[in-house]
Amino acid sequence: MQDFMAARGRIIIRTIAVITLILGLGLYVKSQLYLLLAVIGGYLTAMYYVFMLAARLQKTILYLPNKAKQKAWMGTIMRFTMLLLVLLLAVKLSITIFFAVVIGFFIMDIIVFINIIIFSYNKKT
Repeated sequence: MQDFMAARGRIIIRTIAVITLILGLGLYVKSQLYLLLAVIGGYLTAMYYVFMLAARLQKTILYLPNKAKQKAWMGTIMRFTMLLLVLLLAVKLSITIFFAVVIGFFIMDIIVFINIIIFSYNKKT
């Protein structure tokens, strides 16, 4: 993960900054700039989710197959529980904020996973 962040971290940050600027301008024009914080919350949730996934995969490699399977399931349950709690909190606030958090989550996920694919491809060649 450190190799990935060293190689692709700046690109991810720049891409997210540009997308956030575009979203911010669009929300400013519609007088809904407060939703930008919900989008950023979605970004942070996605980054937590991705880093927990990477950490869980690194730890799973160290265990025997049966124990690794058990640990992987526990990690999956923990990640989905955290994601569900964040989304439930967003729904409690408002449906608009919920959708802003979901959009932020998926934007960050798409950016990170595209960069993982590019990093893996470049590492193989």
